Amino acid sequence: ECSNSSEQRYVYINFLYTWRQAQRYCRQFHTDLVSVRNQDENNQLMDLIPTLEFAYIGLFKDDFAWSDGSMSSFRNWDLLQPDFLGECVALTENKFWKTELCGKLKPFFCYKSVQSILNALLFGVKACHVLLIQVQES
Repeated sequence: ECSNSSEQRYVYINFLYTWRQAQRYCRQFHTDLVSVRNQDENNQLMDLIPTLEFAYIGLFKDDFAWSDGSMSSFRNWDLLQPDFLGECVALTENKFWKTELCGKLKPFFCYKSVQSILNALLFGVKACHVLLIQVQES
């Protein structure tokens, strides 16, 4: 059966991975660890994070660059952050960011690019179209 399904752009992954493992997972199954470009995107992520949780995002301490190479200058640091005790960044349940040791096991946020979503939908439409043609020809 062919149906129109929409995929969320942001995905909360409840696996406990190090930051690098999370980055590899996101790149393999989605697009990358999430980059947060503004307060609205930060709020969208907050709607997905469970209470009392921290989750890795795609920011890391290399002049605080984004994993996917995006150039967003938006930052939402918690009080007394960044504290430079860790090199990776996690979103906290209070909507703010804090540095974390990259080897800590945490859930994380991936994102799927709009282009990859469109490609998946386009592929799905083609697959449905082919399926319908085959059914009609039988």
